[in-house]
Amino acid sequence: MKRREPPRGWGLLSERERAVVGLLAKGLANAEIAEKLGIATGTVKKHVSHALSKTGLKTRAALAIGPNS
Repeated sequence: MKRREPPRGWGLLSERERAVVGLLAKGLANAEIAEKLGIATGTVKKHVSHALSKTGLKTRAALAIGPNS
């Protein structure tokens, strides 16, 4: 039996993950994103990790470039 791959794509990102990716795309560091959104740095890291997983991308740079990369 073949294992199914989980669905991937930008449409799977949560509202918060989208906010984090948007700030990431503006060049902000995790600590700056955390301060701006009022969340912990560790939470920012989790959102970035989840966004990478959901989109199938491998790097923060690719994530920051966006869906048209």
